[in-house]
Amino acid sequence: MRHGEAAVGLIIDRSDLILIKRKIRSDDPWSGDVAFPGGFLKENESPAQCVLREIREEVSLYLTERDILAEMPLHYPMSRQLPVHPFIIRGYSLEDARPGEEVDEVRVVNVSELIKDYDQNKGNIYRYQDWIIWGLTYRILTTYIERYYGNFDF
Repeated sequence: MRHGEAAVGLIIDRSDLILIKRKIRSDDPWSGDVAFPGGFLKENESPAQCVLREIREEVSLYLTERDILAEMPLHYPMSRQLPVHPFIIRGYSLEDARPGEEVDEVRVVNVSELIKDYDQNKGNIYRYQDWIIWGLTYRILTTYIERYYGNFDF
């Protein structure tokens, strides 16, 4: 495995997108966090191949490179030098997404229902129901909303 890079997928259908809550695991630095499906690149795997594999593993959706609408600029977690490749991917039947082994819960989120807020410990956040979206996922989501949201025809 190449722990030097990761890829995540913003699976969208109009105003909806998929977020996951990661299972609590000692070997996962983002254990228990709300995130986009994604993970580390394996050897000889492109970021696009990685994100599609991770989406299959984490939310049981089978998408192809033809479904990729755009690759966003690289983002980095504050805690480490890990390039993360965010992809915007056209999703179909988002409600069919099911949690894989590493995922506690999958939710289809409407962008209009995200509430921007501030948390004393986590900084800038979005609230969605009882979930808090913060850190790298917050920054990628903000980039998506500010630069890409509404730019795709369905």
